[in-house]
Amino acid sequence: MTEGLDLHLGVDKAAGFVGRALETALREAIRSGRLHPGARLPGSRSLAADLGISRGTVVQAYAQLIAEGWLTGTTGSGTRVADLPGAGSVAGPGEDLSPAAARLAVDLRPGRPDLSSFPRTDWATSVRSALSAAPYEDLDYTEPAGLPVLRVAVADYVTRARGVRADASAVVITGTSGGCGWSTAAAGPNWPSGWPCPWRGWRRGCMRCFRWSRRSRSGS
Repeated sequence: MTEGLDLHLGVDKAAGFVGRALETALREAIRSGRLHPGARLPGSRSLAADLGISRGTVVQAYAQLIAEGWLTGTTGSGTRVADLPGAGSVAGPGEDLSPAAARLAVDLRPGRPDLSSFPRTDWATSVRSALSAAPYEDLDYTEPAGLPVLRVAVADYVTRARGVRADASAVVITGTSGGCGWSTAAAGPNWPSGWPCPWRGWRRGCMRCFRWSRRSRSGS
């Protein structure tokens, strides 16, 4: 018994009629929902190599299932599972499993941005540009305080946009939890009113962490 590495198809080569066995395995995967509508199947050469069978056998199996309506084949987009009514009740990757009635036409919950406005194209273009120009050393772990070029950019921004005289040597790039701990340790029990804080609950949580850390260090 041989299995396709990506599809987990069981094909018994010893029983003969390998093409029929492959067709049956694909039909069952579609019928059971393991292959959802629109799922792209591996190329014939790749699947044949995974299963240890000839490419011609895979091509014939794909052609038979396309003729039966289980699959669709389009030049340039590969072979995909057809959208069959009742075939595959399991949601595929990225599909929303929440009931339609629970979805909000306008999400007004606090702290929830409009995700549809995210500039995907510009973001992807910027990432590709930055990766192509970045030296290999930048892909390694950087200084604990953050990437120097990023710290310079942050210092330039706050100097220009916030009216703060900032120096890159005083800028630290950190995550949320790390920033919370560092901020409370620097501020002590009296949080300066001018410091930006997303919401009061976050500030109270930081102060609780600060008091807990002080008790831990004092051993009380």
